[in-house]
Amino acid sequence: MIDEIEFLVSETLKHHQDNYASKEPETSQDGPGIMALVQKSTSSLRAYCLSSENLLEDAELYGQLPSTFSEFKGAALSELMFFPCSQKEASYIEQRLHGKRFFLQDDLASNLIRPSDYWWLVISGDNVEVSFEYQKSDAAIRLGPLGDKKLAKEYFNCAYDLFHRSLEIKDFCVSDSGFSFSIKDDNPYALDLLHLLKTGEVAPDFEELTKLPSHRPLVKRFLDFIQQVAALRSFWIKID
Repeated sequence: MIDEIEFLVSETLKHHQDNYASKEPETSQDGPGIMALVQKSTSSLRAYCLSSENLLEDAELYGQLPSTFSEFKGAALSELMFFPCSQKEASYIEQRLHGKRFFLQDDLASNLIRPSDYWWLVISGDNVEVSFEYQKSDAAIRLGPLGDKKLAKEYFNCAYDLFHRSLEIKDFCVSDSGFSFSIKDDNPYALDLLHLLKTGEVAPDFEELTKLPSHRPLVKRFLDFIQQVAALRSFWIKID
């Protein structure tokens, strides 16, 4: 596995940029993505989500025959949100969010329904911690319900060699409650991972890693997973 990971890294370094690439906003919905009806109050949020192979075509169909989309309960077309992403990312967002109620107030989120749904980000000096458990710290950033914590632990454990040995991300550690790493020495991949978690944007280095061929299923599965997490984070930022 190490040889292949080192190959991926060496190839990716060829594409490294000093700064994150700025992405142009999506101007066309003629492609896959998520259709969503978001119902939000001061204390909670519920999103009814449907993955779409073509947002433009489904929007036109909904405008003509809204009854064919029972997920949206007859809402006006203008009430729907359209979020372009890949089909796989759309399916992941639908699976994680559709019809579920998420509390927005921290005390409710920690004590009532599904307290482990949210991921939390805490940055202390050079140390970055992502926790799957409620954080009372004022410095904690609620990232959203980005993924099942047991599954995430498995994926990040699979990525240990990738992060710690090949990408040389310092102090990378995975536990039942989350994962942590260091951004000291300005390691570009550590900064990329932090940027992904904060913004939902996949920086060039990570994007290049996902495009390279891999014969190691665990590495490929992790890279697919982190892409889906990024898409959900980006979507959550828009609705939170």
